[in-house]
Amino acid sequence: MIKSGFFDAEFVHGIYDREYSSEDFSKCFKGFINDGIVGKNRDTSEFFETEIISGSGNKLKVKPGFAWIAGRWVESDSDIIFEVQGMPIDGTVRGDLICIRCDYVTREITVVYKQGTPTQSGEEPDLPDVQDDENAKEMVIALVLIMHNVETIDNVLIGDYREFAKLKINSVDMTEYYNKTEVNSLLGNLSFVKCTQEQYDNMSTHDENTVYLIV
Repeated sequence: MIKSGFFDAEFVHGIYDREYSSEDFSKCFKGFINDGIVGKNRDTSEFFETEIISGSGNKLKVKPGFAWIAGRWVESDSDIIFEVQGMPIDGTVRGDLICIRCDYVTREITVVYKQGTPTQSGEEPDLPDVQDDENAKEMVIALVLIMHNVETIDNVLIGDYREFAKLKINSVDMTEYYNKTEVNSLLGNLSFVKCTQEQYDNMSTHDENTVYLIV
């Protein structure tokens, strides 16, 4: 079966002859954008970064940000607060995860806190499962490691697991910031020019290495 899009629907025999779903639309972005946080890298971006709220007892926050997941976008414009529950007992350690969750059933993207299962100190933490199936997809952004005998989380370890979105066009990593000359070089000296039809028609020549975007 071959499926393509998008084309105008025509009203035939009282109904439209085609329709598209959100999944069809998201495939456009899956083709050239990887899942991840929008930003340059961990050193320069605070988007969806997780931090302990010092002096709060057992609260932490996920900072505002913008991200892509499963060909869909999500934007948070304020801190998201989580309260860590059930500190591990003596001799154990627990690994919790914070994920961006794209839920196909509820049709929304949220940030969720997933509690792991305590294990003996010195052993690998038993992390919660990360969902990726027909119902939802989750993208890990932080690991919260909680040791036993911790009354507050001021000294809890937080691992930054954020991945950053990248364009997949011609295998060129566009997460860096390039000037026009560098972009042209990366794209094989292929330039892009935006112009009106009138401007295009009035040009004396048209460069074969230039793509003209008529707007």
